[in-house]
Amino acid sequence: MTYSAFVIVVRDEMKKMGKGEEFTIQLGHLLDRVVFAALNFFDKEIEDNDKRVNLNVSSERELPVSFLLTVYSLALNCCVDERINILFDVLEREEKARIGGYLPGKSLPEDVVLNIIQYFQLSCQLPPQTQVMPKPDAKYPVQTYRRAGPKDMIEKYREGNGSSDTSTYDIEDFRKIICSPEVCAWGECYSKQRKY
Repeated sequence: MTYSAFVIVVRDEMKKMGKGEEFTIQLGHLLDRVVFAALNFFDKEIEDNDKRVNLNVSSERELPVSFLLTVYSLALNCCVDERINILFDVLEREEKARIGGYLPGKSLPEDVVLNIIQYFQLSCQLPPQTQVMPKPDAKYPVQTYRRAGPKDMIEKYREGNGSSDTSTYDIEDFRKIICSPEVCAWGECYSKQRKY
């Protein structure tokens, strides 16, 4: 689905709520900027020398619906637990539709969780601290770093929490990962109320 088609669907659904034409997406301008910045990342290719080459940025590019929903979560006027529940439910339904209807229990496969973490990363919803990994082979004369990917963040989460490898995640596992210091979506790892 393209971003413009997504916005049209969201606005049509909002109109059905009966609040009229003036009822719009809060922070809609922010969503536009986040999506266009993420399109830059989608459209860049990393070469061997770590230079990034801009290929083609277009608002009419087909994007995963789960990415668009992850970006849209920025504008939801609800608490973090509700955001996580909404994302989980939508992702679970999307995955069930994709594979033909069966998922064990209420769970998401690891590749879906990795994609969501990547979408949080692309839409700048993760703090910089979670995205820095030291390069093990580049310590002398100065330690160098690279940008962590979703797999790196999940591995750090597993190491820090003594979790074993798993191929599926239920809602509580998903919540713990998203709010953990290793991922920290929406800055939730800084919340004093949560102790994950």
